[in-house]
Amino acid sequence: MPISRTFLDWDRPALPAVVDELIRTRTHDGQCDLSGCVIVFPGRRAGRRFLELLAEKTDGRHRPPQLATIGELPELFYEPKRPFAAELVQKLAWAEAFRRLPEEQTSRVVRRVPDPDDFDGWLALGELLWRQHTELAAEGRDFADVARAGQQVEGFDEQDRWEALATVQNTYLRMLDALELWDRQTARLVAVQQKECTIDRDVLLVGTVDMNQTLRNMLDQVADRVTAYIHAPESAADRFDDYGCLIPSAWENAPIPLDMEQVRLVDSATDQAAEVIYSLSDFDGQYRADEVTVGITDERLVPQIQRVLTESDIPSRWVVARDMTRTTPFRLLRAIADYLEGRRSDRFAALVRHPDVTAWLRQQRMGDYWLKQLDNYLSQHLPRRIGTWLGDPEKSEALQKVAGRIEDLLKPLRGADRPIGDWNETLTQLLLAIYGERKFRRDDPGDHVTLKACQQLHDALAEHAGLPESLAPKVSASGAIRMWLDQARRGTIPPLPDESAMELLGWLELPLDDAPALIVTTFNEGFVPTSVNSDLFLPNALRNQLGIMDNARRYARDAYALSALLHSREQTILIAGRRDPQGEPLAPSRLMFAADSETVARRVQHFYEGTGEGTSRPPLAPGWPVVEPAPGLSIPRPDNSVELPEKFSVTAFRDYIASPYRFYLRHVLKLRDVDDDVTEMSPLVFGSLLHEVLSRFGEDEVRRSTEPARIRKYLHAELEQCALAQFGNDRSAPIDIQLEQARARLSEFAEWQAEWAAEGWTITFTEAPADDQFVEFATTDGRTLNLSGRIDRIDRHRDGRWMIFDYKTGDKGDPPEKTHRRKKEEWIDLQLPLYRHTASLLGVEGEIGLGYIVLPRDTGKVGAQLAEWTDDDMADADGRAREIAAAILDRQFWVELDASPGTLSEFDGICQATSFDAEAVV
Repeated sequence: MPISRTFLDWDRPALPAVVDELIRTRTHDGQCDLSGCVIVFPGRRAGRRFLELLAEKTDGRHRPPQLATIGELPELFYEPKRPFAAELVQKLAWAEAFRRLPEEQTSRVVRRVPDPDDFDGWLALGELLWRQHTELAAEGRDFADVARAGQQVEGFDEQDRWEALATVQNTYLRMLDALELWDRQTARLVAVQQKECTIDRDVLLVGTVDMNQTLRNMLDQVADRVTAYIHAPESAADRFDDYGCLIPSAWENAPIPLDMEQVRLVDSATDQAAEVIYSLSDFDGQYRADEVTVGITDERLVPQIQRVLTESDIPSRWVVARDMTRTTPFRLLRAIADYLEGRRSDRFAALVRHPDVTAWLRQQRMGDYWLKQLDNYLSQHLPRRIGTWLGDPEKSEALQKVAGRIEDLLKPLRGADRPIGDWNETLTQLLLAIYGERKFRRDDPGDHVTLKACQQLHDALAEHAGLPESLAPKVSASGAIRMWLDQARRGTIPPLPDESAMELLGWLELPLDDAPALIVTTFNEGFVPTSVNSDLFLPNALRNQLGIMDNARRYARDAYALSALLHSREQTILIAGRRDPQGEPLAPSRLMFAADSETVARRVQHFYEGTGEGTSRPPLAPGWPVVEPAPGLSIPRPDNSVELPEKFSVTAFRDYIASPYRFYLRHVLKLRDVDDDVTEMSPLVFGSLLHEVLSRFGEDEVRRSTEPARIRKYLHAELEQCALAQFGNDRSAPIDIQLEQARARLSEFAEWQAEWAAEGWTITFTEAPADDQFVEFATTDGRTLNLSGRIDRIDRHRDGRWMIFDYKTGDKGDPPEKTHRRKKEEWIDLQLPLYRHTASLLGVEGEIGLGYIVLPRDTGKVGAQLAEWTDDDMADADGRAREIAAAILDRQFWVELDASPGTLSEFDGICQATSFDAEAVV
């Protein structure tokens, strides 16, 4: 007896039609009895929605059926004689089977075989073979079948590869047999071959328009209990086979009733998101949010679409709240595995900055001050590893306590390799240590994601415990964690339920959705329909010969889906883009051209020559409560309630001249940008190191020497001492190279210094006046601003003249005139002129010269660069400084500029410097 086929006209959505049909045919004594049925859907969502509709339409007077997805159905037809091998066991077995392949055959399969101890490489290879086997076995094929079928494909030259793979496949099956385990796909084939398939209830297929061959063979053995409900009119019966599945050739040239008024052509991904809002407005208030579905064919658009919906106060729900790899527990474990492999400082920083570790440390009463110490310690000392502490112990005291607590947490994970299952208890306790004391709210979206992620991780870890001894690798804790994460990485976390939300669904879920209005995005080739032409193992021609999923089947599936959607929805809008999120060009969907030749020509011309509606749409209609896309974030205005600092450094004036607003951020709010992701000295750290060496030189008697060799010896020794104290012995190669560069610059400085001393100059002050000293600097209106400035070096000549020097270790070695004035008129820096005022605190008066001692990359230019400013220049500089001091006291910080200052770039984000629609240039 063949499978029964029941056609349900597609003039309305499929699920309500199926529910009504079942109520009509299976209601007795006022109750719809489906307890003797297994109802099969392509996915779980359709099953959940079916039960909701059933409850609504029967008012609760029904007996529910058993639900199954199409992937779960086969195991209802037979009783497995052995336990199934878990997915991880199968992958490991495939890897081991390939290892046993004779060496002369391995190159036929892959170009490069993983190294013997490359566990990750072997596991990846095992997964690759597992995927090929799973897909082929579902269609009743094995690797030997591919070798035979390939001979019928023109240009097929991989028979040796598939014969070698057939050998691996036989080894794999023998290995599982020896372990008394079954491969699930093979067990199904055996059940078919042995005619073991049976079932004691009716099987109702809903929306299963594409099934693999193995499932069809199983259904043949229970055909008298099977009914396929086909969402199509009886007149389309010749396009479906006996199983209710699509006949690809019958859909190849089938016309699709698409009206181009339903198609919206726009340019970019951003335009597509905006067009969703415009399309909702076009519905003119006919539907609630939960009566509209947005179809997603390119998941990259989801964040943009959800953003514009949120801006319009429309709640939305995408089927994935978070990919497992983006959850905090997953990232925590990855950070732990990274740090376990060598205690590298950058990985330590990543671990302790993980929000869940930071929260745990707070529970341990570690406070937050250690975060600042971490920033400073890593940027100043650039340690390769955490363990040996450098510098002043007080400056890293809190950080050292945190490091000790982390070591205590991870101590159980150190030690010799173990069989992977032996790590389970330790890893479980690790998660409990971090999350066990935390209070979660199940209705909080963030907590929901974390809890679900922990559950999925727990389930994935359970597979390690059941690994057969012969396949269980011995691994370190980090290896066990990485294997654990590999098991869990494909998981997804669903969002919390929200009945009022607008659903965002993938293309394959749309045929069994029942919302009356539908908006489909990225209606473009490659997305609808999908196609695969470059499969590494099974290209399309070979797939066609084998009768497995190929482009013809994909086209038929998507052509049918679109036809059903267009017929069954009250409103359907299809949005096609010309460019994807990366700006790459997109082609229109072939489904748009399933029409007569004249219509096809018009549609091609419309797509390639028309202009996107999304860029010239009229104002939004009032029928839907949406708003125009919100403008970008505003630049935060200066807060006049924030107290000004007690004093300002002479170097701060340069920042005010460049940007009063950025001056406010740096010198009033004290914002700083610290980068600890470095492997070499930053210009600041490099300069600070040289300054420290030269400061020591300026305080030692050797400063009076006129012998270059003596000065050079002293400087090199001090450089080594400073480097050892700051960076330790375990330095990176880039730091050693930079130290050699510093040594070369100091050598040239020794030559210049000896000549300078011979001319009668002696270093009198170094790094003075002290930081807590300041001078009251008068403004133009009589007020005062406290001015501070520690001068690198002040020399005095035997004739009584003074020279104020600032060390400059930058690569260029520009003279003071270039760094202080633009075109010899406009002051852009006032550092050296203002040093005259702070030097007065030291009694420096009379004839005072100003200049740089430059130590640039070109060591031939090491030496003094003196300023040649006149008294009038100094008076002009003082006048400009007094204006700025008054502006600071008046809190004139919000000053819009004609162009970006080109400096203080760490504040570009706050100032929207990289945004094309920034509200101001500051």
